[in-house]
Amino acid sequence: MKPKNINFNRTASRIYMLLLLSCLALQSCKSPHSKHPHPDNTPIIFHQQYQPIQDWQAYRIFDSALYKAQLWYAAHNVKVDDIVFRHSRPKKNPYHLSKADIFDWPRLLATLINEQNAQAPQQLWHYLTQNTRSTIQSLLENQQTPSREQKITITNEINRIIDAQTLTWRGGPTAQPSKPNPRRNRQILDNRFTHSLSPFLGIAKIQTRLLLCENYNAPGHRFAIYLNSTPDKKAFPLELAHETFHVLNPHIYSWYVEGLANVFAQRFAQEMGHDFTPWQKMFAKGKTTKPYAIAYYMMSEIRQVAGDHHLKTLIYHTMPNNNTPSQSDLHINIDSWLKTIPMPKRQKIIQIIRHHGKHLKKHTTDKIGFTLPKTP
Repeated sequence: MKPKNINFNRTASRIYMLLLLSCLALQSCKSPHSKHPHPDNTPIIFHQQYQPIQDWQAYRIFDSALYKAQLWYAAHNVKVDDIVFRHSRPKKNPYHLSKADIFDWPRLLATLINEQNAQAPQQLWHYLTQNTRSTIQSLLENQQTPSREQKITITNEINRIIDAQTLTWRGGPTAQPSKPNPRRNRQILDNRFTHSLSPFLGIAKIQTRLLLCENYNAPGHRFAIYLNSTPDKKAFPLELAHETFHVLNPHIYSWYVEGLANVFAQRFAQEMGHDFTPWQKMFAKGKTTKPYAIAYYMMSEIRQVAGDHHLKTLIYHTMPNNNTPSQSDLHINIDSWLKTIPMPKRQKIIQIIRHHGKHLKKHTTDKIGFTLPKTP
């Protein structure tokens, strides 16, 4: 991927996601699953449409990046119940599950193990490998929640069954299909595990080449990160570090935070041995014309003056965004934060913001905010 083609448009991405979610919600009204809301407010979610990234390298980078983001730029740790990654491309196997599609793991595992006594060919249990069955039995006996690795292993096993087996269900047609039908198998699983799975709602046209961090079950703590690169690309750890920074508060839409997320991506890359050159070149080309580049240079200069000690509190100085219908959308209250900075540092920071702000104001929208300081 060429750096100049990187799309950082979180605003357009968020608007698109809301439209897609509305379309999917209309479909869900026709589904029997709409009668069974998820216990933790997990919605019928749009990440189903995107290709999952279930790569251990991605999880290692995320874990390290979240630790560093909290250490460097947060006053306290954030709660993350689950994290999923998506490549911003259509899902290759639309009927497959990912671990994010299973919202009640204890109930799913209990239902699976109860299938031991079902009459063939209705049972799913005996299609699982012996290792997977032993894992499920152990988890239930010890009342344990599956680990990240166990969740991926179990979902991969179920996906193998979706592709290779011919499933039936009680009350269904007696005639058997001549060969495995993944779409039919997924429908059967959705009916069998109504209270555990996010149902498949069809294939929708999606926006590609987006970068986004979404708290997809707010006010819960499950996150989806959408990435333009795959783990084999140089830009992958940079994109993931930037979006991981937004996990600190995914509801802030501000050029101050976007710039700080880029600064964090650079600092993280340097510490972890990742190559920041692709983004460095991209930012240099758009120093006064591209908003993410302008924000990067602005926050880099502010960091040199304020230091990380003061930047650690920036994301806590927020104000509601009254320009959008969402009550959770926030902007940075720059005047509130500046009052915590002693003179003469405060005056230097104000000069930096006003210098770059004349360019950033051209890219400010109702969704993504940027205000110039009023503090003298």
